[in-house]
Amino acid sequence: MFRPLKPYQLAVDVSVAALALGLVLGVAYGWAGAQSLLGSVPVVPGGTAGTFVLPTVPLVPLAVVVVATAILTLIAAVVPTRLATRVAPVEALAG
Repeated sequence: MFRPLKPYQLAVDVSVAALALGLVLGVAYGWAGAQSLLGSVPVVPGGTAGTFVLPTVPLVPLAVVVVATAILTLIAAVVPTRLATRVAPVEALAG
């Protein structure tokens, strides 16, 4: 049996999935861009190029993105839900 979802649960689920996918793809594409730009730069002047750039993730901007996403999700989901539950379904359909 399925349990009924809270009105804002779908918005939270979609936001968490989008955040996780966005972070993974952002790190992957950012690393690929950094590798293509910085991988051909010689480390030692006059040395050979072609070094491997390790991916790094800055934790402070990552935490800011996660917290901002959580706050915006709650605002975008809870406020319309509260407004919609104040109106009776018959009144909403009537006009």
